[in-house]
Amino acid sequence: MPGGTEALGAWNKGGARWDGPRSVYPEVSMGTSYVQAVGFDGGSCPVTARTLLTYSQSDDPASAHASDQTGLFSNGRMIRGRFCERDVLASPGLRVVRVAQR
Repeated sequence: MPGGTEALGAWNKGGARWDGPRSVYPEVSMGTSYVQAVGFDGGSCPVTARTLLTYSQSDDPASAHASDQTGLFSNGRMIRGRFCERDVLASPGLRVVRVAQR
């Protein structure tokens, strides 16, 4: 998993206890949960936006989303963020649900 401590100047927080005899970090005990990187060029919408839930979208081990974003995180990848209306409307997975109050 990427990350490090404040002492290392890491942008992405990560903490694990070093197991010297085995030369491994056996388990990440704490760290970043949500990562967002956004770039602007002076316009009204971000030029680029990337987001990630490091612990994934579901805590149900049977779900297809149980480790989806954790795998991306471990490979240094992120999800395209959609903040402006045109980007949301262009999303291939868009599903609109209208809710009305009675």
